Amino acid sequence: MTQVQLAELSKLLYSPVTLALYVSAAIVLLFALTQNVGGGDVVRGRLARRIGMLLAWGGVTTHVAHELVRGFAQERLPLGNMFEVTSLMALVGVAGGLWYVRSRRRDELAGFVMLGGTLVLGLALLMYAEPGPLMPILDTWWRTFHVSLLVGAMGVFAAGFLFTSLYLLADTGRGGTSGGGRVHGPDGPDGVDVAGDGDSGVSVGAVSVGAQGAQGAQGDLAVAVRGADTAGAADAAERAAMRARIPALKLAIGTFLGTSLVSWV
Repeated sequence: MTQVQLAELSKLLYSPVTLALYVSAAIVLLFALTQNVGGGDVVRGRLARRIGMLLAWGGVTTHVAHELVRGFAQERLPLGNMFEVTSLMALVGVAGGLWYVRSRRRDELAGFVMLGGTLVLGLALLMYAEPGPLMPILDTWWRTFHVSLLVGAMGVFAAGFLFTSLYLLADTGRGGTSGGGRVHGPDGPDGVDVAGDGDSGVSVGAVSVGAQGAQGAQGDLAVAVRGADTAGAADAAERAAMRARIPALKLAIGTFLGTSLVSWV
């Protein structure tokens, strides 16, 4: 194949093939998530999750093929402009995110990974540039070293941003309550009333001693439960106060400025 044909093939592999697979995988996997929560059809959700994962890894495969074909078309690594860098960042983020959810056996989160990858792919498409030679100032060994590390870091941070956002959303949905369960003592009367008829063969005194021991154990359990409830309430109050001290707008602005500073450095 000529370089022109390779360039056309790489563009076709990127859009619509890879983009369509990413979008389809995101839709199917998010649908599977809706079936696994809220009393949905678990069997249908499991089938949809398997299909979605096949579409997702198929998209990763065609994405890798696009990068290889584009490299052959221009006879250099695809690390020369913003389109190529953003495309590779999406590939690293999606592949890393899929590997992470699979290693944690949390495939139901893969839909969010594919949704993020789709958004980054669409952003890269807005900056599409035809395969071609490098500008002379960029034709140096330093470019390969520098941009490769940059792309890898951006992909990892993109996946980390996604999972951290999901955790914060889940934490907000819990209302700041602690994750542990509450312990409740046994229900029932505080004392034991024994009415013997003389033929039971049970000493009333022994029963009284046993009842006192049970009351003591219940008292210790009640103290422990009150302590656990107090600690849980204090933890919930502390987390709610922390969120109240940082308004959402201030958090968003601070995050934007902080990440912008790190990106600039």
